[in-house]
Amino acid sequence: MKIIVKYQCQWCKKDYSDRNQCFAHELKHIGITKEEYEEWMVKQRNVRDTSFKQLDSSNEKTRKSFDNAVEELIKFEEEHNIHGVHLGDTGSFIIDDNK
Repeated sequence: MKIIVKYQCQWCKKDYSDRNQCFAHELKHIGITKEEYEEWMVKQRNVRDTSFKQLDSSNEKTRKSFDNAVEELIKFEEEHNIHGVHLGDTGSFIIDDNK
């Protein structure tokens, strides 16, 4: 017996045997490069991290830091026309069909 792992594009359902190939293919659907994806993830982590700091110690500085992080993320997503897509806990894309 052998186990066969396959990866499937969440947009067009194309199957891949290699996770990296599937990931690169999905980025094409979103319309960003791997470098832009990495920048997007940094901005998302920055929002998450500043939100934790703001919750832990809510003051003018932490609120401003959080607001700036959110504004940067929104600006990036608008510039790259990223709407209705976010990253799930497992690292896979989640498509919001309501958008």
